[in-house]
Amino acid sequence: MALVHLIYVSRAVAIPSMDAIVTLLDGAREHNRRMGLSGILCFGNGCYLQILEGAPVVVNRLFRRIMADPRHEDVSLLEYREVPQRHFADWHMGYGPHASQGQSEEAFTPYRFSPEEALVYLQRVAAHLQPEAQLAP
Repeated sequence: MALVHLIYVSRAVAIPSMDAIVTLLDGAREHNRRMGLSGILCFGNGCYLQILEGAPVVVNRLFRRIMADPRHEDVSLLEYREVPQRHFADWHMGYGPHASQGQSEEAFTPYRFSPEEALVYLQRVAAHLQPEAQLAP
């Protein structure tokens, strides 16, 4: 079975509250578990950076939903490619706020990332998480 990963960035139309992020993560984790998806989401400076991993048809369907989601604007695909294995197999949807990387909120500029830089950044975020880590209160 083919496996792909997709990395994208987008801007939040409105900055979500922590409660909204928790609700989003809970729903995403359940959906992704059922659909065989894995990935990491990072949010900071009004921007999302996310990688999705799974079967091409499932990843494509979810990305179309994200592009149509009114909470996102300026959705930009950084990379879409077939991969031999998952980078984030332990997470149906891991979450790391940008601040977890010890940088200021304004320093998070994912639109400037190359695909390689985005993947390395997300791997650094994941290295600080427990699998399926929940948001701290």
